[in-house]
Amino acid sequence: MSKTAQGILVLFLVLSLLVAGLLAGVINSDHWRIQRLDVEAPFKRVSAEQIRRVLAASPERSFFRLDVNALRLRLQNLDWVQRVSVVKKWPDTIQIRLLEHEPVAIWNGDHLLNQSGQIFAVADVEALDALPRLYGRDVTAPQVWDQYRRFNNLLQATGTEIQTAHVSDRGAWEMALRNGLRIRAGSQRLDARLARLADSWDSLMRLGFGLPEYVDLRYPNGFASKWAGNPGSSRPPTETPANKMQQAAGKRTGFNHHNDEQRHNQRQYG
Repeated sequence: MSKTAQGILVLFLVLSLLVAGLLAGVINSDHWRIQRLDVEAPFKRVSAEQIRRVLAASPERSFFRLDVNALRLRLQNLDWVQRVSVVKKWPDTIQIRLLEHEPVAIWNGDHLLNQSGQIFAVADVEALDALPRLYGRDVTAPQVWDQYRRFNNLLQATGTEIQTAHVSDRGAWEMALRNGLRIRAGSQRLDARLARLADSWDSLMRLGFGLPEYVDLRYPNGFASKWAGNPGSSRPPTETPANKMQQAAGKRTGFNHHNDEQRHNQRQYG
């Protein structure tokens, strides 16, 4: 190696050591401290005080030494946080962008669903008792939430909405509306079945028997309705709704469910 090349190499090494030393001094210096915090968040469920406490839990204030990934993980662990980003902005600012979960339903009794059908947990689910309650397998949560919204739109003619819904492993829906009506919808052609009920709702109410106890939509060309008997009695009244329906429609009444014929307070619609 020529003397010129050796000299260049030595100069390069010296400069590298100087730069490394300078950087080490800058990084370890207390002069480059975080002075400003820029937070963008809805502040509906997560408060500014909660964010401040997370930041205060870390004694590190150096712009260079602060671990933004660790800070992001601590913020992500707060209740109601759906997504958060933490970045440094030269020369002295930490920028936090936080998105909260928007609760739309209680899931399986002890978790919540957000607006995307994502499952999340918070400390006090029961405080949100006014939300609809949905039950099903966790892997189906986004699909169940999408169906719930669609079915509510189809049931607008009833003047109410779904309060509780159980979805079986094979996708069969059993639901209760806020007015107390229970619906067995099955797992096939759900939109068409609920649309049939909605289209028939005014005719069903004009029969004059009040709100049915439940309706069963698991029929190819119609549905079945059952009315409750006298309050406080398991026996139907003498002048049963079924009798009235026979007189009005001239049609035999009955409700077939699991091959058991129930002849009181019931009628199958075609």
